[in-house]
Amino acid sequence: MLAIGGIALAAIVGVFVYMNMNSSSGGITFSPSTVSCSSPVVFTATVRLPASVHPGDTITLMLDGKKVGSSPISADSSTVQQADGSWISTETTSVDSMQSVCASGGSAGGLGMLTIGTHTETILDSNGKVLAQGSYTVKP
Repeated sequence: MLAIGGIALAAIVGVFVYMNMNSSSGGITFSPSTVSCSSPVVFTATVRLPASVHPGDTITLMLDGKKVGSSPISADSSTVQQADGSWISTETTSVDSMQSVCASGGSAGGLGMLTIGTHTETILDSNGKVLAQGSYTVKP
């Protein structure tokens, strides 16, 4: 149960913890992009947001088209605003027992983040504009 909460929290924080590639684009990258229920994993989410996002702006995290939560942007130890105004954040979580996570339905708080299949995370601004998006896959 702790592993489920940890991976869900890392994915959520990783998405909220912002991003940068350049000032005009954002993205969410997962490494590895495919995880297996049969192997332990170190799962990293890197989020990049464009310079159009300013401190205090509210962003919304969507998972597979469903709202997970909203949060204002602010710099912290894992969220860094770049010199060009864009943002980057990377969060890493280790899951020693993917089998137990998958067996429990892969969800924390009903989010279903590690259910078998391909999942898409999207970050929206307060007007519903897509700021960043990325996908990962969970295999049996």
